[in-house]
Amino acid sequence: MEDIILSLHNIYKKYDSTDIIACNNINLDIFEKEILTIIGENGAGKTTLVKIIAGIEKYYDGSIDYKNKKDFISIVQQHDRVFYEFTVLENIILGSELTKYHMLIDIKKSKEQIASIQKMFGFDFQLNTKVKYLNNLEIKKLLIIKALYKKSHLIIFDEPTATMSSSDSTLIYNIILKLRDMGITVIIITHKIKEMMGITNRIAIMKNGLLKNIYNKDEVNENILKHFLISEQDEKIIKNIHNQKTSELENEKTVFEAYNIFYDENIHRSMNLNDISISVDRGKCVAVVASDGNGLVELEDIFCGKTIPTKGTILYNGSDLKNIQKKIHLPYIPSKRMKRGVSLDSKIYNCAIIAKRYSFSKFGFFLHSRVKKYTKKILNFVDIKAKYNQYVNTLSGGNIQRFILSREIDNVKDYILLAEPTQGVDTKTSLSIYQKIIELKNKNVAILLLTSNIDEAILLADRIIILYRGEIIKSTDNKDINASVISKYMGGNLS
Repeated sequence: MEDIILSLHNIYKKYDSTDIIACNNINLDIFEKEILTIIGENGAGKTTLVKIIAGIEKYYDGSIDYKNKKDFISIVQQHDRVFYEFTVLENIILGSELTKYHMLIDIKKSKEQIASIQKMFGFDFQLNTKVKYLNNLEIKKLLIIKALYKKSHLIIFDEPTATMSSSDSTLIYNIILKLRDMGITVIIITHKIKEMMGITNRIAIMKNGLLKNIYNKDEVNENILKHFLISEQDEKIIKNIHNQKTSELENEKTVFEAYNIFYDENIHRSMNLNDISISVDRGKCVAVVASDGNGLVELEDIFCGKTIPTKGTILYNGSDLKNIQKKIHLPYIPSKRMKRGVSLDSKIYNCAIIAKRYSFSKFGFFLHSRVKKYTKKILNFVDIKAKYNQYVNTLSGGNIQRFILSREIDNVKDYILLAEPTQGVDTKTSLSIYQKIIELKNKNVAILLLTSNIDEAILLADRIIILYRGEIIKSTDNKDINASVISKYMGGNLS
């Protein structure tokens, strides 16, 4: 066994605003040159624990012993903390600037160190590129370079592959293995048990702020670990969702239509869209499936109204979508939920009423009691244990996703746009979201699902459309295709 580099002793952390105990007397030794995986349901305390280790969160009680207090710890967070308007170089060196003459940033020396790291891993970043033009995989690579540039001895990854394709996930896990081989300790938070089992040394299981068990990899298997995350009741829910049959409507009505959508703005690193046509009838779910970088983000931006297509027609109940969106809020769950779905530094009630805030005032006065009642309704609908006036950033990632879902469902009339609705959340939270989506279908709501998750598309959709390099390469009924074939099409294998 390698030497211990860090020990946690009786770490206790409670959020005063909610009275939730995120870490309850955690004792944990972390060893040199190991990969430690922490798993558990959303809200179990995983992210809080690694933020305490990284020095981002303060803890109430307990102590942390470091082998060498000069060792740097870096955290690659689930929702990338980067400055999108800064260049790659500026993001990497920020906070760890090398200087010359005691006052000037030594750009030449910084570039030399970064070049050495890029060569080691086979990366090829143009350092003057703005980060806003990078995709998810490239941003993760950038953050890894930043951690190595800081000479970190412990790197923490919080859901590193939550929004990635299978091939991109494999690349990240290979990088993590190389980090371990270089002598760097790695901690991973993930819900992807099967992938994690291929690289981890130990697995720690958290539940309700407690560290329940720690196993060496050879002591457990995937099925044993799933029992800690999925109950028998959850298994029944999965079967029930699989067995759901969409009833055929006597008078089918097309709610959403997009015809001959082209997007060719020549914006740096964006994917052009070529002749995209999609229609969604009431009571149906149409899934557009693609891996990262193949046009899903651009399609989401167009359908939510953020971007205007170069050419094409988009209709909602026969009327121009752009004009409709100026008048009313069409329910939408964004893939970038922390940027578009909520304001993390606002209180929950502010985010709950954002789409209908004018209905909560009278003669210019804010009707606080009505806001409180409505916010509690939104929270209770998805069983979130939180106070209506606490800050959004005190919720777990899974609870924020469920909160957005609940709020948008409350605004649903006959249509909703869902973009990566379960990215980065655990199986139990995913199931609760899937149940709500099935209920919407049964209420004759038209659902447009944009996802990179093949299993999600198969579980929910009546029709599946596969996007590759900005073009539709396959459109078929769900019953006529399987996961293996979808995966091949997503990779551009048309044979």
